[in-house]
Amino acid sequence: MKAPWNEPRGKAKPTLGATMMLTGFEGGGDGYDWMAKLDGTGWFPIAGWGLDGWDLGDWPLVVYGHAHDGDDWLLVEYVEGDVTVWKFATKDDLYAATDTVARRVWERDPEHYGEAMVAAIRDRTAGAHLPAEFRGRFSWGRLDKEEAK
Repeated sequence: MKAPWNEPRGKAKPTLGATMMLTGFEGGGDGYDWMAKLDGTGWFPIAGWGLDGWDLGDWPLVVYGHAHDGDDWLLVEYVEGDVTVWKFATKDDLYAATDTVARRVWERDPEHYGEAMVAAIRDRTAGAHLPAEFRGRFSWGRLDKEEAK
């Protein structure tokens, strides 16, 4: 059974070749084809972000992913075939950058995420960090723990 899209696959590490594949994808397909090429490279797409696993991106047109390679924590953005990779020194920096991306994605699409959610993000984060429920990687364990409170 394959791991879900938002989970790392095994102990694979991104390699220079994997990173070059990210930016040199010539599959002629869409983001789903691009994500299929990630399998086994150490890169993994992030489907959901925050406590409730809100969509991160707009698959298959916009996809975000993570990888860890030695001392580097990496964030990739795929937008209709264009790929950008950012490198961070710590996992906390990677997650903070992904929080910023998530906020940007969610604020741009109130019809999809709901006016109430977008208003809560805007009201509570003017110049500040996202509230805790909107930050960090989604996991069922995290959600179950919060719901048990």
